[in-house]
Parts: sequence; structure tokens; C-alpha cells
Amino acid sequence: MKITLKIFYSDFKSYYYYCSHNISYNKIFIAFVLFFFSGKICSQEKTLTRKEIDSIYKVISTDELFNKEGIARATELYYIAKEVGYKEGQIKALYRLAEVESGMLNSSRATDHIITLKSLTLALGDYENYIKALCLESKNFYTEKNYTQSLKTLNQAKKYLPEIENVEVRRKAKIDIDIYKWFTIESLKFPKASYKDSLIATSEKICKEAFLLKDENLRAKRLLFSSTMAATTLIEMGRQSEAQKYLKIGEKQLKITGINKYPVADYYKVKGDYEYRNKEKNKNYLDSALSNYNKSLKICNLLEYGGLLKTLYPKIAKVYANKNDLEKELLFQKKEIALKDSLDNQSAIEQNEFKKKAYSIKPQSEELVKPVNKILFYVIVILLALVGISAFIFKKYLSQRKHNNQQAIEEKPFENETMPKDKIDVSSIKELTSLLYEDANAFHLIFNETYPDFKNNLLKINPAIKPSDVEFCTLIKLNLETKEIAVLKKMTVGAVEAKKYRIRQKLNISREQNMYIFISNI
Repeated sequence: MKITLKIFYSDFKSYYYYCSHNISYNKIFIAFVLFFFSGKICSQEKTLTRKEIDSIYKVISTDELFNKEGIARATELYYIAKEVGYKEGQIKALYRLAEVESGMLNSSRATDHIITLKSLTLALGDYENYIKALCLESKNFYTEKNYTQSLKTLNQAKKYLPEIENVEVRRKAKIDIDIYKWFTIESLKFPKASYKDSLIATSEKICKEAFLLKDENLRAKRLLFSSTMAATTLIEMGRQSEAQKYLKIGEKQLKITGINKYPVADYYKVKGDYEYRNKEKNKNYLDSALSNYNKSLKICNLLEYGGLLKTLYPKIAKVYANKNDLEKELLFQKKEIALKDSLDNQSAIEQNEFKKKAYSIKPQSEELVKPVNKILFYVIVILLALVGISAFIFKKYLSQRKHNNQQAIEEKPFENETMPKDKIDVSSIKELTSLLYEDANAFHLIFNETYPDFKNNLLKINPAIKPSDVEFCTLIKLNLETKEIAVLKKMTVGAVEAKKYRIRQKLNISREQNMYIFISNI
């Protein structure tokens, strides 16, 4: 079947609309390029070449088309690439669809595209775009406030970094993972005492990595992202001078990135926050803050950036309140309420659909592409399974023999003791133990989220207990043996035993009581 591009065919009207309603040369150029390709296709009645598909993808990947029109064009491009058998083109179009749908809070539809995207990328060994798909999936989870799953998804993405051979591409993927990690921690806001330090450390890490990128445009975008994120946290902590340093780094990138971009809108919003808190050094701080907020507002309105407008409106209203301009204060309060109601209604509907898809086993879609070497794949899987089973049995045998021959008296974690079922969640402990070895920082966040009362209960028993003792108790809570703790903490077995003895005294655990059972009940 010949592709006639119905959506691109309507670009004559789109071109007239852009020229008559906007003075932006970027938009006029986009409309012209799309109109050119649509005219070429309709006049010659032929399918697009791969080069032409790539050209159109570059055009529709601009922030000006981060909207419903962009979704329509990316959808059409996906089916064009699919008809000509251009898998890379399908991947590009699918990622754009998932990115825009996710950005517009359409998590359910974004999930559909992500599922297909993950299958295609793995089939082609395209680990760069597979990681990008996982990052978007992580975003959907933290938007739905499932921070544990968001962090797990990002940890899964990290495992594929070594598969990317190109250093520049691998560095970019690593930066993207850390950016989404920053947003997850920022949304989680836990633990309250230290999460801001984690945000600063993560943003500084991203900034350092971004400086090493060779591509000028890519480097500028990632530096603008990271410097804005660092400044955001530093301003909240009252560290104005440090925030100013990062804002200057971000300001230098604006000449390269251009103005009408989402990160630029974020930058001006944060710059406005900085000026608003700069009362001591700037007597015109309200005007300076309002000037930057208005720059951000202009870009948000142009790009339909509802997520930022939701936080921007109350900030502008607050400035006008300080300027005693009641009329404008009420105007922006009214805009805030209207936008919040609209976004909340959309979010509620999308979250219900998203949960149905993200937490259920989906049947294989007709879009899924199976590897060419299917038989070889299954043979390898079977062989690996046999090797794994054999290794497990042999390891079990060695472990049992060692246990039978061991004469030393050592307190063991509970195994066969009768435990109340509501006291221990085996699946949670297994997941936490796995995460402990993968990402220690994420482990502590998720452990505290899973067992929110654990630390407080320890302090009730002994208010003078040290943080290091609490950390040891978390490892015992996970049922780790003395030798496992010794390897993890890089200590000797004797030192671990001594530490456990001191904790036993501090918690008043008698010699007759099993320490592991006692702590598991806390």
C-alpha cells in the first residue's frame, strides 16, 4: 500500500497558520519542511526513503511540536517506517511518541509505546534507546508516586550501560539515568534530613559528566539541565552564592540551546526563585524575580508546558501580593486553580489506565519483533538454565557439608523458627537484599519507605543508639549472616561478632533470645 501521508497533506493549512499567528522562524521553517515532504509524496505517490524519514524525524523532534500535533506526525512517521521495514525509524518515532505522551501526562498511552519500544530495541541490540525507554518508564512510575519501582527501573537501566561501546553515547545514557534519578529523589523527598544533599551530589555529578561530552549542543542541554537542578536545591537550602555559580553556568548555555525550549523555561523559573530570595543584595528583587518568571511564562505558554505553569502561577501571584497589586494577584490565583483542576482530572483518568497496563502481564503485541536467530536464542537459554541449576545444586551441597562440619558456636539467622506472618515480608526482604548490593543509596531510601517505624522503634528501646548500630540492625533485619555482613562492610568476622554483641547489650537482648528473631519483630 502506498503511503500518502494524510496528516502531512494538510500542511498547506498548517503553513498558513504558522505564518499568520507566529513570528517564530523556527515554526515557519518546520511547517515549510513538512509541507515540502508532503508535496513530494503526494505528487510522486511513492514511499519515503530512510534518509527522508530521518529528516522528518529531526523536524518533528523540536520542542515546538511537543504537543498533539507532534503526536499525530510521529504516529504517521512510525507507520511509514514500519511499511518500508526501517526498524531504526520505528524506534525513533516510538520514542518520540512515548516522550511526548509522558510529557503531556498521558502515562497510559506512553506505556503502550514504551512496551513496543523496549521489544524493538532489545531485538536490534540498540541498548542506547532501550535505556531511554527505561528512563521514560521510570518517569511514569515516579509521576504515579511509585518511587520504589522508579528507582528499580533506573537500576535496571544501569546494568545495560556496559553494552554501549561508544564512550560518548554511554556517557549520555549515564547522564540521562542520573537526571531521572534526581527527579525521583526530588519527588520522594525522603529521608527529610538528607535527601537534599543527595540531590546536590547527583546534580554535581551530572554537571561534571556533561562537561566531558564532545557534542556542543548535547553538552549545552545537559549542562543547562544539571546546573538548573543544582541551583534549585541550593536555593531551597538558602545557599544563594553557590546557586548563583550554577545559574551562571546555565546562562552560558542559553546561546547554544536557543530560547524556546523546556529546559530554558525551567532555568528562568529557578532564576526567578533566586532573585526573589535575593532581597538583601537587590532592592529591586521583586521586579527581577517577576522579569524572570515572565520569561519562563512566555515559553510555557508557547510550548503548552502545563506542568511548569502549575508551579509558576502561584509564584507570580506571590510576587504581585508583595507588590500590593491585588488585581493581578487574584488573576494568577484564578489561573492556578483552573489549570490545577484540569491537570488533576486528566491525571486521575490516566493513572487508572496506567495502573492497568504497567502492573499487568500484557499479551505479546503484533508489533513485537522476534530475533532472527530465534532457535539459537532458545538453545542458549536452555543451556544457561541447565548450567545455573547444576551450579545451584553444587553450591547447595557445599554449603550443607560446610554447615554439618562447622563446630564453632555462632548465632545463626532464623530459619525454621515459627514467625508471625505479619512480622516479615519475605518478598520485600529479598528485593531489599538485592538492591543493597546494587545501589546502597537507593537501598536506604527504599528500606526506610518499606519499614518506616523501624528506626523509631529502635530509638524507643535505647535513645542513645548510634546511626552505625541502626545500619547494622537493618542488615540483621534482612537476615544476613555474620560472614555476609563482614564482606559487605569490609570487616573481619570477629569485628562483626563484637559489634553484634554490643548491639545485643544496647537493646537488652538476653543470651537466651535469638538476636535475628528479636530484631525482625521490631
